[in-house]
Amino acid sequence: MSLQLLKLKWGILVAVFLLILSAFYVFNKGYQVSDEKYTIQISDRHVSKFVNDSEIKDIITQFNAENLDIEDNEYLLRLEQKLRKLDFIQSVQVARDPNGRLLVNIEQDGPLARVLTPEGKGAYVTQDGKVIQLSQKFTSRVVMLTGKGANKLLKPNFYNTLEGYKILRFLRYIFHDEFFKSNISQLSFGADNQILIYTQIGNQTFEFGTVEDFESKLDKMKIYYNDIVKSEGWNTYKLVKLQYSNQIVCK
Repeated sequence: MSLQLLKLKWGILVAVFLLILSAFYVFNKGYQVSDEKYTIQISDRHVSKFVNDSEIKDIITQFNAENLDIEDNEYLLRLEQKLRKLDFIQSVQVARDPNGRLLVNIEQDGPLARVLTPEGKGAYVTQDGKVIQLSQKFTSRVVMLTGKGANKLLKPNFYNTLEGYKILRFLRYIFHDEFFKSNISQLSFGADNQILIYTQIGNQTFEFGTVEDFESKLDKMKIYYNDIVKSEGWNTYKLVKLQYSNQIVCK
């Protein structure tokens, strides 16, 4: 195969890669920066910018100084691996264009919730169930997880357990539902896994029980707002129990 044909195929592959990057950028509403050395694209699908291009450039500069004499394919692989270890990064792709410019595509892994223990320890829980430290650069307006049962929510491998996975599914459900995401401000976990819900609007406390069958309990929460509040008013009840099958108990 001729050198010219190889260059043509390489150019086509890079063009396809850039097209995919562009589509990814539009879909995720990310941002992109370019100069003579780099094109760095970071998705912004979780709104808060926990990863920025300046930080990535600094890491690449340091990485270059430590890896002067390695093959380019090995260089790209090692750089991907290094970037993937950063907090708030879900995936990384690194390549070069025909001119040798580095192409870096990063998808952020934004937080689902923020944990605050009774002792004052805090961290974020991400979409993938990672527990990562609070950022000094940005904060994210996500549901707060508190209570005597909050300490276990900070354990690194907790979300790999069955109990942790159920809680993670519950948090994802809230995060991806616009009504609950905007209205639920705090989940208080008891030592017995019983949950209390506090909201942005109204003075009600919702007794939720455990995360078992959480979809039907959240459906009842919507029924409370759509039907009971409309007929009875906002201040009639202070406690709403959602944990009982096929009923809503208001006090």
